[in-house]
Amino acid sequence: MVATIIALADTGHLAWVLSFLQSIPMSDKVCHFILVGTLGYLFNQALSCRKLGPVLLGSLVIGIVLTAEEISQRWVPGRTFDYGDMAANIAGCIAADLLSRRRKG
Repeated sequence: MVATIIALADTGHLAWVLSFLQSIPMSDKVCHFILVGTLGYLFNQALSCRKLGPVLLGSLVIGIVLTAEEISQRWVPGRTFDYGDMAANIAGCIAADLLSRRRKG
């Protein structure tokens, strides 16, 4: 799901959605938080809330992959790197980790 969204955004196929979202304050950050948080939660559940140190493995993997994807936008024409997007991604991973722990316990 996320790979499809990234590919569509990178190729300009989501320009109409992105321009609409830009008209709503903070919607981009909220979307990052919700999409990444949902993906992290689902991945944590799929991995039965397995841990790597103090962090759930699903949250950690999603956080690393999507941080790398955000950084890669520096070199993709038409995309822009944004610390706010990266912060929303990380916040989504933290929320996924906390919610997954709560649901498990």
